[in-house]
Amino acid sequence: MACPLSGPADGGKPKWATFKALRNGRKFWLWRADRIKRTRPFWLFLGQCQKEQGKKKNMIHRK
Repeated sequence: MACPLSGPADGGKPKWATFKALRNGRKFWLWRADRIKRTRPFWLFLGQCQKEQGKKKNMIHRK
């Protein structure tokens, strides 16, 4: 995704409006993440993801 604070892609809105929307979005995602963190399966899923990423990194280093 291109930088949302630049260019005519924001429909000519002032940059602060885009920034404000981004901040609100970030708050929403932080709030969601906070709720998800309280559930156990999320941690198990995250652990699996990290293991998979670790395997991929090791594969890249071996080349």
